[in-house]
Amino acid sequence: MMRFDPDGRMTVLGEGYQVPNGWGFTPDLKRVYFTDSVPRLLYRFDYDRKTGDLSNRRVFAEIPLAEGVPDGMTVDAEGHVWTAVWFGGRIKRYAPDGRLEREIHFPVRQTSAVCFGGPDLGDLYVTSSATAAADSLKPPGYDVTDAPRGGGLYALRVEGLRGRPLFRSRVRF
Repeated sequence: MMRFDPDGRMTVLGEGYQVPNGWGFTPDLKRVYFTDSVPRLLYRFDYDRKTGDLSNRRVFAEIPLAEGVPDGMTVDAEGHVWTAVWFGGRIKRYAPDGRLEREIHFPVRQTSAVCFGGPDLGDLYVTSSATAAADSLKPPGYDVTDAPRGGGLYALRVEGLRGRPLFRSRVRF
């Protein structure tokens, strides 16, 4: 895992991750969530805004093997973490304490990313993928014939939920 610094340098923040994927900041910018897809883990780090350093890595959530692989993610205005579950046909919302708060299922198996948009950040967008490139990570019993893989974009509104503007970088190239 690497960070681009405002002066253009790159800084190694961590090593040994297999497929780094989602990334999101808490609303107060004191913590960062990070997905490593292959071990099916979402981590939470403490974040130092002045230096950009991460510390105190801990497992925030784990996707069970039978459910699929965590992929892209976002953090909503309430500080809950949303993750798309590749091979799982769903997105999951975790409370800041790591408790699974809800799941939303889709008619495709490979949900790939989730984000908020729209004028009030009240629309939830979920991408999906039709590729077979990650089939080596399929959970036991995964059946590609029981639902399409994906390839479409879904938009939905979950009453009362909102996203927040994304963290803006000061990196210039």
